[in-house]
Amino acid sequence: MVRRITRLALAVVLVVGLAATTTSVRADMSEGQSAFNQGDYEAAFKSWVLLAEQGLAKAQLNIGFMYRAGAGVETDPVAAFGWFEKAALQGMPEGQVAVGAAYLGGIGVDTDNTEAERWLRKAADQGDPDGQVSLGMMYVQGRGVAKDLALASEWFAKAALQDDSNGQLHLGMLFAQGIEGTPDFVEALKWIAIVSRKGDDHAPQAMQFGSVIIDQMPPEDISVAQRRAKDWRRARSGS
Repeated sequence: MVRRITRLALAVVLVVGLAATTTSVRADMSEGQSAFNQGDYEAAFKSWVLLAEQGLAKAQLNIGFMYRAGAGVETDPVAAFGWFEKAALQGMPEGQVAVGAAYLGGIGVDTDNTEAERWLRKAADQGDPDGQVSLGMMYVQGRGVAKDLALASEWFAKAALQDDSNGQLHLGMLFAQGIEGTPDFVEALKWIAIVSRKGDDHAPQAMQFGSVIIDQMPPEDISVAQRRAKDWRRARSGS
């Protein structure tokens, strides 16, 4: 799970802050995004750092990831953490997840599981699926908190119900493991099948894991799981 939250895709995180309060700010964010999309990272950095210094959380997050990745600027994990923290202190969930990830991995700051849990919980409580899955994994591992698979499943479920593939994958794997000692392969396969059908980055792992648990299930249980997955997708799409 540390890998999950430390490898947040730069292209996903670096998005235009269209909710900014002025046309000028929106234009500056868009200018930076355009430069970034064209691979001109130095220009993107120069555009965003001015807004970051003015306190715009989205720009602060972007600059943090640019320092983390060494895009348009020398790699500097300490500087990255500082910008993530600025965004996090403004209540930005993505910034809070980035700070939590940094504390978990000791990236730009000393490893501190207690601080990691505190920041990830802030994001999770705001409904951020990355924060929810990351916090769930802390309960699975007993890292910074007492190990508690029931609580882990609750956080995974919160993300899964938002159609977050990572939350669905972890929830399925946890059901297969057994939340209270007894595996529930039907519910496990339901969530794994949902992820497998998406074709996103999590689909290959889901398909591989699904093939393993299918080998342990009678045909009638496989049918039930597949029907549940289909019903969930239909309900989600509203059709």
